[in-house]
Amino acid sequence: MELLLLLVSLSALCVSAEQEVENLSGLSPNPDRDIFVVRENGTTCLMAEFVVKFLIPYDVLALNGIDLITEQTSVSIPRGAQIAGRCGSSESELQISWNNHAFTFRIFFSKEKRTLGSDGKAKEAEVWKINKVQLVYNTSEATHFINAYNPGKHTASTHHLSALVTPAGRSFVCSAQQTFTLISSDHQKGITVSIYDIQIQPFDIKSDFVFSEPYKCITDEREQLEQMLPLVLGLILGLIIVITISVYHFHLKLSAAQQPQLPRDRSLYKNIFRRSLRFEGFVFQLKKGKRRFRSIRIKRDTALNGKSIRSGRRAVTSLALKISTNELRSSAIDVWSLWRSGVY
Repeated sequence: MELLLLLVSLSALCVSAEQEVENLSGLSPNPDRDIFVVRENGTTCLMAEFVVKFLIPYDVLALNGIDLITEQTSVSIPRGAQIAGRCGSSESELQISWNNHAFTFRIFFSKEKRTLGSDGKAKEAEVWKINKVQLVYNTSEATHFINAYNPGKHTASTHHLSALVTPAGRSFVCSAQQTFTLISSDHQKGITVSIYDIQIQPFDIKSDFVFSEPYKCITDEREQLEQMLPLVLGLILGLIIVITISVYHFHLKLSAAQQPQLPRDRSLYKNIFRRSLRFEGFVFQLKKGKRRFRSIRIKRDTALNGKSIRSGRRAVTSLALKISTNELRSSAIDVWSLWRSGVY
């Protein structure tokens, strides 16, 4: 019997020697953020980094000595906290104690399989989660519980908790605050536990002291999207402005190419002016010939039949179109002489 007890004691010592716990909070750049590591057989099996605040209500006696008043105290984990832990294939636990075990905070993890997907494409996947959070506190601790009425030790726990659900083999990461409400044995008071700036992995850590691939919470992803949205809108607006300016510039160049260009050599303006004078002289001679033709038509209307008049009109018109601008510029064409010469 004594030999059996000795063997049990030795085995317990061996197991405890194989397990190591480390509080690495001093390595955190944030003085409020705690870092806890549980190692078994020389390998990290549980890592947790977070900032946690407790809001604990307790009773104090009123000034009249009869009534009770509920006060609240805020508690955080100090750097020198003592930690313990337990690692398993499907269940793990992290335990943190401080102020001579006046406070003990426990987080319980479990791994399970869940069916994901829908529309006939359901798939079974393994996930881990927090299934219980517990706080044991002693209101006899006078630093936080000043003038507490009927001081003593109380336990507050969650019920049917399923929090921080994460795919197996990944670490949960969340900067946003995660809040849990614990029901205390002290007259069913509600204790608020606020955890933020979190990164936790209780299972399947592949590298020593290194978290696996992070799994971000929905709140962080939404905040990241809200931060990126103004940048994306600004880029889209800038792109629209650049496209508008480019199209406008192209339109100006196209319009300029379609417009007639004035010659840069000033000597060419003389030729343009001369051509315009010739054209005006041509128009003038046509109008003059038309007036003369009308007067001739009136005089010759009695002597000629309608057919001759029409043929004469066509002859004069075709002849005027065939005459060059140089001949019209001379202003020496006498339409009346052409009519009398019998060209038609």
